[in-house]
Amino acid sequence: MCVMCICRAVANNLELLNFTLNFYIYCLCSSDIRAAFLNLFTSMGQCCNYSKPEPVLQQNKTSATT
Repeated sequence: MCVMCICRAVANNLELLNFTLNFYIYCLCSSDIRAAFLNLFTSMGQCCNYSKPEPVLQQNKTSATT
């Protein structure tokens, strides 16, 4: 195996580790980011909590024509 392939694999893994650690560091240090992150997941459930529409009552057609 070539040395450049090993270096590239290590560099790719370090880059992914950097992205992951940045998220946790930002969440630990910034209360604004924590609030936005929590707001994101608490508001996702609200889209499914809609009230069901009330059933439409059918009118009697024979009594309405007098």
